[in-house]
Amino acid sequence: MAIEQSPEEIKQHEAELDHFKMTQFHLDGKVAIVTGGNTGLGQGYAVALAEAGADIFIPTYGKAEWDNTRRLIEKRGRKVEFMDVNLTEPGISDKIIAEAVGKMGHIDILVNNAGTIRRNPLLESKDKDWDDVIGINLTAVYHMSLSAAKVFAKQKSGKIINIGSMLSFQGGKFIPSYTAAKHGVAGLTKAFASELGAYNIQVNAIAPGYIKTAN
Repeated sequence: MAIEQSPEEIKQHEAELDHFKMTQFHLDGKVAIVTGGNTGLGQGYAVALAEAGADIFIPTYGKAEWDNTRRLIEKRGRKVEFMDVNLTEPGISDKIIAEAVGKMGHIDILVNNAGTIRRNPLLESKDKDWDDVIGINLTAVYHMSLSAAKVFAKQKSGKIINIGSMLSFQGGKFIPSYTAAKHGVAGLTKAFASELGAYNIQVNAIAPGYIKTAN
C-alpha cells in the first residue's frame, strides 16, 4: 500500500534531493565542452552542466541562440564562451580543443552532442546525405574525442560523453545514415572506454528517445 505524502513532505523531499545532487555531483571548477550546445538537447546539457557548477565552451555551426544560451548559463553564475566552427573541417578538432583551453584555462569534460539527420526512403538515398550525416554524427565524434583525450591523458583525468540514440540499438526507416552513425557512436564509445580507462578517462554514452526540439 502506497504511503501518501503531504505537499510539505514532498517539497522537503525535493529540496533534500536537490541538495544531494548539488553536493555529491557538483562540477565546481570544471570546464565542459558541449558541441552544438546552443540549441535543443545540447542547450539543455550545457545549462544542466552549468547548474552543477561547470563553465561551458560551446562550438557551434552558426550563431543561432548564442545570446539566449549565454543568458541561461550566466544566470547560473557560470562562464560561457562560443566558437563558430564547422566540425567536419579537417583538423578542426585540435583547433577547438586549443581554443577551449586558451579561453577557459583547462578542460575536463567533452559532450559530443552536435548532430544532424536526413530523412529519405532508402531507394531515394543521396550520397551527400550519407556523407553529411556520417561526417558530423560519427567522424566528428571520433576526432573531437581523440583531440580531447590527448589533453585528458596528460592530466590523468577527463570525461567524454557521447550522445547516442535508440537508433544505436535498432533500425530506423528512412534514416540509414543516422542509424549507421549512431550504431557507430555506441561502438566508438566502447572502444575509447576500453583503452582510455588506463589514463583515468571515463567514456560513456547516453541514448535519448524522442524529445520535442526544433529538429
